[in-house]
Amino acid sequence: MKTWDRYRCSVLEDAQTFKGKHGKWVELSKSDLNNNKVLAQELFDLVDLAYKPIGGHVNITSPSDIVNNASFWVAADIDSDPEADVVKLAKKKPYGLKSVGMGHDGAKASKDFVIAKSGVSLKTKGFYAEMSGAIAHVLLKYHGAPSVNNHADVEKVLGKTVEWIGAHPDGKYPKHPGWYRRKIAGKSHMKILLGSPFGVKSESVNQDESTMRSWNQYLNECNDHGHASMQTSRMMEGDHDYDAGRFAKLFKKLGPDGPKNLKKFLEGATPSEVRALMSIINRTNNPAGYP
Repeated sequence: MKTWDRYRCSVLEDAQTFKGKHGKWVELSKSDLNNNKVLAQELFDLVDLAYKPIGGHVNITSPSDIVNNASFWVAADIDSDPEADVVKLAKKKPYGLKSVGMGHDGAKASKDFVIAKSGVSLKTKGFYAEMSGAIAHVLLKYHGAPSVNNHADVEKVLGKTVEWIGAHPDGKYPKHPGWYRRKIAGKSHMKILLGSPFGVKSESVNQDESTMRSWNQYLNECNDHGHASMQTSRMMEGDHDYDAGRFAKLFKKLGPDGPKNLKKFLEGATPSEVRALMSIINRTNNPAGYP
């Protein structure tokens, strides 16, 4: 529970951090976090909440870890208050940016938003993450995340030896035979390396090169893709009315060059996302008058 002084300070500082950027990802710097202890605490609270069901984040156990255990931070305010609701953390490595954590405020929209961000990130050359369990399932099935499927490349990128499995033991995800086990904090975990690290042979990455984004494209496009992917995720889970309204607003924002902008928006989308979008367009009686 926040004290009144902390809440008041939080609102004033966050109002400046996210002013004019509601619903968009804001890149933060180390100095931003060092100079704004309230924001660092808020981001830690988001990460702590997201990882609470599995006993907490192994390497992020205090607000100072937000600053010291990452080198790339993005956060967003997506609801009615001015505070951060979602955060993504990454660390610079020899093979690119490795995702080291994410956080959310517990709301379903926030969870969808930050997972969609991960989906976009992993289609960017030089961005990668180790994933397991439910989040790996969502990113592989609904966001078309690429995977590194070569034992030697996985160990090269991680700088660690792993117990190689290959194809999923239960026969799941046949296009992603890159599963392995490694110990974290003394416990063995089955994982897969998603994304496209630099220095990895293209044939070991299960990804159509035509859909890969450059880093600059990612920075320019991540807001639109992340927001829309969150909406398609909501649609897939049955929240049709919510998404119909949000897509209608999205089409209006695309402006006079809507069809051209929509084509750009769909670049890199998974087949399931395209079908979801088409379904919503039909259900909303073609809200923007697109052919």
